[in-house]
Amino acid sequence: MKNAFPRTGMIDAADGSGHRIYFESYGPVDAPAFVMVHGNSGNVFEPSKLSMWDLDTQRVIIIHARGVGLSTPMGKVEKNLYPNLADDIETVRAHLGVDQVSLFGWSAGAAVCCLYAQKYQQHVNDVVFYGAFLGGKKELEAYYQRSQQQYPDGWKKFCTTYGPNSAYFAVLSANAFLLWGAPQEKRDAALNYERVFGTYNASGAELDRLVANRTVFANMIEQDFGLSSKTQIVVPPNAKFIRGANDYIGTPTAGETIINNAGHDVHDPHVQMFLKSVMAGVIAPVSPAPSPQPPQP
Repeated sequence: MKNAFPRTGMIDAADGSGHRIYFESYGPVDAPAFVMVHGNSGNVFEPSKLSMWDLDTQRVIIIHARGVGLSTPMGKVEKNLYPNLADDIETVRAHLGVDQVSLFGWSAGAAVCCLYAQKYQQHVNDVVFYGAFLGGKKELEAYYQRSQQQYPDGWKKFCTTYGPNSAYFAVLSANAFLLWGAPQEKRDAALNYERVFGTYNASGAELDRLVANRTVFANMIEQDFGLSSKTQIVVPPNAKFIRGANDYIGTPTAGETIINNAGHDVHDPHVQMFLKSVMAGVIAPVSPAPSPQPPQP
């Protein structure tokens, strides 16, 4: 996608919350459209690393969730839960004048896609998930248990710093710092998480954005992502699940397609190559209308 020239924009959330939603649109405006929905912690899509699309025949719409990426205000947690994000997809769809969309959900973006497809099913065609994370605290605890097995040394350091030797409750302790701590405590909590589980070492504006992303995620955990007895994740019957064999974040799902030697990162070139073949078969590209044929004698 690096050679495509996107249409970018900001649009006010329809609920009057003060959130402004950033979006990018690539490809022909009359081509079949896929809306890409990213996961938690502000891990937005990086267009330069997305080679899975044929932008001559497919349209791609990327949305940054409330409070993260280029959406504003940065780090705002009010009215920032999964149902709100699903409504934002509808706001962008209507703004762009696209009647029918297909959905691509990465990680927790899959849960948001499910809520959208359930509420606005008349506008949804195909649904594809990579590394789907499909729920609230129960699934989150299972994720932390899987990551504890994947990174035992990291979890030991993390739990020693932030709480009892339990992955789930240690992260909740860190979330408490992010939601209610002093500014320096917020920065320390966000940085410690990244340093333990990766090589990221942000500073300045990058660190401010990292803190904002982590704070939004912490609030979602505190509010159980906005899920309740009245707001349940219902998977569309036509959803296609794809997951990397080494993905400890995505929820294992019956009937899923596994990519060997792949993890959770959708930007991995190996994953992109696989997804390109999937997307080519999911929606048929726009074909020119057939030329009129003279009547046969």
